[in-house]
Order: sequence, then structure tokens, then C-alpha cells
Amino acid sequence: MDAKILAAAVFVTCGLAITPARAADDDELRGLFACLPLTADAARLACLDRETRALQQRDVADRARPRGDAPRSRDTRAERAARSEEEAFRPVDDVLVEATLFAGRWLFATKANGVWQQATPVELGRSPRVGDRLRVRRGALGSYLANVGDGPAIRVRRLR
Repeated sequence: MDAKILAAAVFVTCGLAITPARAADDDELRGLFACLPLTADAARLACLDRETRALQQRDVADRARPRGDAPRSRDTRAERAARSEEEAFRPVDDVLVEATLFAGRWLFATKANGVWQQATPVELGRSPRVGDRLRVRRGALGSYLANVGDGPAIRVRRLR
């Protein structure tokens, strides 16, 4: 049997999962390529078996080693819930430091929680004033609802 065909068959049947980064590393494949010049079929086959087994063992060890920068493959439901709790929007309850009517919509600036803009042109009960309480909470489908003072809820978006 031709040595090239035998080597190709060994690679295919062993199912080596060599990543492109590892395939570029000649040190790991050097032992395998050293088997190709052997002329005796039994010796070449024994050499190829030994080297492919060593490659598979290194590959299994590499996959088992945890990597800090690699993404986790599967999270449990509890881990996802805990992470969503951490990333969840915290309701805003702050005091207005500025309220400006711009192009028919109000802009609200607070002390610590940024600037919010009225998303839909809805009439407020009264004009907001500096010192009024602004409460923002999560609305439907990722939107936000805000109450200025004791007024009705209006849809807002965060500008900064």
C-alpha cells in the first residue's frame, strides 16, 4: 500500500480534531511525518498508530483544560437568571435638575441618572419643574415609563 494513502487513511479514520492553530504547529506533527519514510508496512503502521494515539491524548488534555477567555458552553437556568438580575435595569427614582420642552417633547435631566426624553408627544398634566420627582421603570417590550411628580405615566427613552 502506498505510504501517502495509508497516512491519509489513518488521519481520516482516527478523526483527529486538530484546530487550525494547532495544525500550524509543526512540533506536534513532526513525529507523525517521521513515520512516512518507513518502508516496512508493519513498522509504518505501528509508528502511525503510536503517533496518532499521542496526538489524540494531547487533544483530549487540551480540551479538558479550562480556559479563562473561552466562553462557557452551557449555563444553567439559575446562572442565566442570576446574570440577568445583575444586568437588569434598576428603576430610577431621582430629582429633576432640568426640564426642557424641545420640539414638542420634554427632556428630563436628573442628578445621577442621566437624561431622558419623552418618546411620545402626550400632554402632561402640568409642566415639569426643577425639583420634581422623576420615577422611571421598565415598560413593555424594552420601553421605559416615567412619572414626573404625581402626573400620569409617559413613555421615555434614555439619551445618556
